[in-house]
Amino acid sequence: MYSFGYFGYLKEGQMQELFEESLTDLEDELAVSKAIKGEVRHYMEGLEEKFDQNLGRHFSYRHAREMDRLVAFVYKAVIRRYFKEYLPPLNHVPLVFIALGSYGREQLSVHSDIDLMIVYKEVGGYNLLEMIEKMIHIGWDCGLKISHRVHEVGELLEVSRSDITIKTSFLEARFICGSKILYMETEARIEQIRKDNKEGFLREKYLEYLERHKKFEASMEPNIKEGRGGIRDANMLFWVLYVLYNVKNPKEMEGQLYDEERYRDFRSSLEFLFRLRDAMHLVNQKKNDTLNLELLPFVAKKLGMESQDSSKDQFGLAKKTLLCMHEIEHFCAYVLRQIYRRHGLLPAYSWRERKEARQEGGLFLFKSSSSERLYARGALKRFRIGEFLGKLLELETIPEMSEGVVERLHRSKLTLSSKKERERFKELLLKPQSHRFFRALYEAGKLGEVLPPLAKIRHLPQFDGYHAYPVDLHTLKALEILEALERDSHPFLSELYGSLDQESLLLLKLLVLFHDAGKGRSRDHHLVGETLFKSWSKRFLLSEESRERGGLLVRFHTLMSSVAQKQDIYSEEVLLEFVSRLKEPENLDLLLLLTYADVSAVSPGRFNKFIEKLLLELYKNAKATFEKRELLGDATRKLKRLDLLERSAEFLALPSPLRQKIRQIASPLFFIKLTPAQIAELSKKALGVEDFCFEVENQDFLSVSILRRQELNLGYLLGKLSIFNVASMEIFKMFDGIKYFHIEFLEKAEEDEMERLREIISESFDMTRHPKAPKPTILKKDIIFEPNHSESYAEIRLNTKNQKGILAHVASVFDAFGIDIASAKIMTIKERTRDWFLIEKNEAFFGHQGELVKAIAINDKK
Repeated sequence: MYSFGYFGYLKEGQMQELFEESLTDLEDELAVSKAIKGEVRHYMEGLEEKFDQNLGRHFSYRHAREMDRLVAFVYKAVIRRYFKEYLPPLNHVPLVFIALGSYGREQLSVHSDIDLMIVYKEVGGYNLLEMIEKMIHIGWDCGLKISHRVHEVGELLEVSRSDITIKTSFLEARFICGSKILYMETEARIEQIRKDNKEGFLREKYLEYLERHKKFEASMEPNIKEGRGGIRDANMLFWVLYVLYNVKNPKEMEGQLYDEERYRDFRSSLEFLFRLRDAMHLVNQKKNDTLNLELLPFVAKKLGMESQDSSKDQFGLAKKTLLCMHEIEHFCAYVLRQIYRRHGLLPAYSWRERKEARQEGGLFLFKSSSSERLYARGALKRFRIGEFLGKLLELETIPEMSEGVVERLHRSKLTLSSKKERERFKELLLKPQSHRFFRALYEAGKLGEVLPPLAKIRHLPQFDGYHAYPVDLHTLKALEILEALERDSHPFLSELYGSLDQESLLLLKLLVLFHDAGKGRSRDHHLVGETLFKSWSKRFLLSEESRERGGLLVRFHTLMSSVAQKQDIYSEEVLLEFVSRLKEPENLDLLLLLTYADVSAVSPGRFNKFIEKLLLELYKNAKATFEKRELLGDATRKLKRLDLLERSAEFLALPSPLRQKIRQIASPLFFIKLTPAQIAELSKKALGVEDFCFEVENQDFLSVSILRRQELNLGYLLGKLSIFNVASMEIFKMFDGIKYFHIEFLEKAEEDEMERLREIISESFDMTRHPKAPKPTILKKDIIFEPNHSESYAEIRLNTKNQKGILAHVASVFDAFGIDIASAKIMTIKERTRDWFLIEKNEAFFGHQGELVKAIAINDKK
C-alpha cells in the first residue's frame, strides 16, 4: 500500500514513521490537528479511486484499517504532546483504544460512524480523562466521525448488564492502539461479559431479530442493513456463535452446523452486500442503507455493472440484491433455529407431544389452537417430491413449515416428472392454505423447479411505482390473500369464493400463480402469460375449456381494475366492450376474485373500501349487461331506472310535490348511479336547502357531499383541497336550482384537519376567491376529447405528468365556460395522472368545443 500524502511517494510504514515524528515537532495543538486533518482529507478524497480499483472488494476491511491508522495518529500525537521528552513506553500508559460495532468487525462503510471504546485504568500520576477528551476533540476537528464511550476497565461487566445494546457492542471489540497490557485485561473482562447470562442475552437478541423481521418486510427498496436478509442478520449469527462457541469466524463451524457449499453461498452474498453498501454511501455521499430506486443506475455503474442498456443494469442490480438477501435470510434463519433448539433456548415440546406429533419420514406435526407447524428431523436429508406431497395430502389443511423443512426442500430435487406427482400437486392446490407449501418452496429457492414458468420471475423487481414487492413475492401474497377469503371481512367476495366448484377453484388458484408469469420478457406479459398458462395447464389435467378460460383471464387479468378506476362504469359502451372481452358471465366471477387478490397483494392497504366499492359496482353492472347486451341510449336507461324508482317504497313515501320534482331532474346519471333510497334521502335534504349545506365523512376514506342553491366556486374548493388525493367526483343538477356535489378521496384526513376542511368548504361559496394551487403544465397531445361519448355527455381524458393543481385548473376552465361536470375519476400511475371527466352537452358546450380544449392546455410552449 502506498500514500501520496504530505511525504510523497513512500511506503506506508515509512510514511507513518515520518508523520508521527513530524507531529512531535509541531508547536501547538492546532498545528497537530491541522496536520492530521490534512492527512484525513487526503485519504477521503481518494476513496472513490480506491473503491474503483477493484470494484469495492474488501473495501470495508481496508477502510477500517485506514481508520485504525488515523485514530492511532491522534492517540500518539496527544500522548507525545503531553509527555514530550518524558514519553514512557505506550504499554505503561493505562489507556487503550478499542473498535466496536461495524468498525470492530472490520466492516466499516464510508459514512458509518467510527465507534470507539476508550478504556482506562485509574493510576496515580496520569491525567487520563483530560487526555481522552483532548483526543476525541482533535479527532472530531480532523473530520473523523467518532462515536465514543469511555469506561474504567473495572466497570465493564456492570455497564454491559445495564443495556443489551452495550453488551452486544462489547462482543465486537477489537484492539486499535494503546496499552496492550491493559487490552489483555480488557479482553479478560469481555470474556466475562461473553459468559455472563448467556441464555438471557440470546433470548432477548432472538426477540429483537424477530421484531426486526416484522418491521422490515421484503420490498422493492430493501434496507440492506436492517431488512430481512440484511447485514444485521449476519451480525446476529456472529453474536450467537461467539457467545455460545467462542467462535469469531463462522467458517470455523463448517461441517458442524452447515456444509461448505451452504456457507460459501452465504459468505458470497454477504460480501456483495458490503460492496453494495459502500457503493451506496459513495454515490449518495452520506450514510444510506436503503437501496432507493433512484440510486440504482448510479450504484450499478459504481459496481461495474454498466452496459449499453442501463435498464438491464438496474434490473440486474436489484435482482442480485434481493437474491443475496434471500440467501442470507434463510441461511441465518435455519442455522439460528438449529442452534437455539440444540441449546434449549426455544420452547421445547415434551416427550408425549413429540410422540403424538410424529409423522413418517422424520417429520413432526405440532398443533395448537391457532396454528399447525411441520418440523423435520435431519434437515440434511432429502425429500422425494411425490412422497412429500402424499404426506401433505393426508393432512386436513396445509401447515406452516419450519426452517428444517425448508432446508430439506432446498437440498431436494423437486421436478414434477411423473403423472402421479402432478395429480398429487393438483390435489394439494385444492387444499386450504396451499400457499404455505408455495411459500416454503420460495424460501427454499425451489418455486421455479416445481413450476418452471415461474423461474423467470424469481426475485424479479418491478419498477412501476405501483408494486411494493418483487414479482414472485407478490404472486405468493396474492395466493395467501385469496385463501384468506375463507375467514376474511369481505362478505360478498368470501361467499363468491366459497361457491366455486372444484374445477373453478383449481383454475382460480392456477390463475393467481400464473397471472404474472409472463413478466421479465420483452413482450407484453399479459400475452406471454396467456401462452404459458395454456401450455403448462395441460400438465395439471385441466379440461380444454378450463385451459381456454384460464388463458383468456391471464390475458385480461388487469382489465377489471383498469376499467373500474379509469373509465365510466355506467356507460353502456364501456360495459359492452368489457363483457365482450370476457365472453361468459362465469369468467366475470373468477376475474373479480383474481383482481381482488392481485390488487391486495400490490402493497399493504392497497385494496381499500373505495376500490372494493368500484369493483363491486362494475361487477354488478357487467352482470346486468351480460343479461341484456343491446345498446341502450341515455334517455332509455333513465326511463328504465325511473320506472324502478317509482315502484320503490322509499319513493312512494315521499310527498307528491317532491316526487314530481324528482321526475323532472334531467340528468340520466342521477338515476343510473344512485339507488332509490339514496335519491329519496338526497331529495328530502335538497328540499330544505336555502343557500347550501354539506356533510363531511371520514370513515374508510374522506368524502365531501354538498347541496347548494348558491353558486359554488369549484375551482377554489379543489385548489384548496389539493393536499388530498381526489379519487372521484360527481355533480348532479336536481331541482329548484339546486346542485349536488359528491367528492371522494383516496385517504382519510387527520382529525386536526377536519375543522379547517369545513372552513374551506364554507369559503368556497365566495365567488371572488381564486385558487392558489400551482399552475400545472398540460400539453394538447395529453388531452383526449370525445364529444360523442353518449347522447347527453362528452368525455375528456387527461394523460399527463402528475402535478398539483390539475383538478383545480380544469374545474376553473369548466366554470369559466359555464359547462357542468357530471362525473369525474382521478387516478395516478407511474407518476402520470389519468383523469377522466364526463361533461354535459349544454349550449355552452356546443358553441365552444375547440376553445375548451385550448383552455385546458396550459403552459404548452409548442
